[in-house]
Amino acid sequence: MGDETTRPFRDHTMPNAAALFPDGLVTGAEFIGCRFGHRDWSSVSTATCRFVECDFTETAWNASVHDSSAFIHCRFRGTNLFAATFRDCKLTGSRFEEARWAAATLVRGDWSYTALRNVAWTGFDLTGVKLVEADLTGAHLERAILRDAHLERATLDGVKWAGADLRGANLTEVALAGIDWHGVRIDVSQALLLASSLGARLD
Repeated sequence: MGDETTRPFRDHTMPNAAALFPDGLVTGAEFIGCRFGHRDWSSVSTATCRFVECDFTETAWNASVHDSSAFIHCRFRGTNLFAATFRDCKLTGSRFEEARWAAATLVRGDWSYTALRNVAWTGFDLTGVKLVEADLTGAHLERAILRDAHLERATLDGVKWAGADLRGANLTEVALAGIDWHGVRIDVSQALLLASSLGARLD
């Protein structure tokens, strides 16, 4: 069984995961202001855990699985997220700089107010993911599925998303003009919104 940790870890420099959770299962733990930099947390599974203002610089999170865990205002700089899974997680306010995303999976979840500049999410299924006010400047979203995603007030300057499917996505208050829409699949309401943003009269 996983470790049912109740006391929070505060302002700790964390060891490798195996030192605390030898079975690789972390349930209900809380980490506040902790430093995981350059540590090995690969293949760990978390459930209903809470990480607040933690630093994951160059942390190995590859092949990790996270269910209903929260990562609030955390920093992921150069973090290895290869084949990681985030299912119904909350990542609000977190920053991702040069994180490695290959083969990662995002299932729903709240990624609002995140810094995701130049994120490499080509071909990702982001159906229903909340990305309200996320900074997706220069993001690679080619062939991504963004159906019913929440992109309200997101920053999409320089986004690359040829072949992406945005049908049903909420684009409220997004600066649509100036974005390259070539090959992007949109629905009728989005097409009308785009036309209006370009100054067309809709009669």
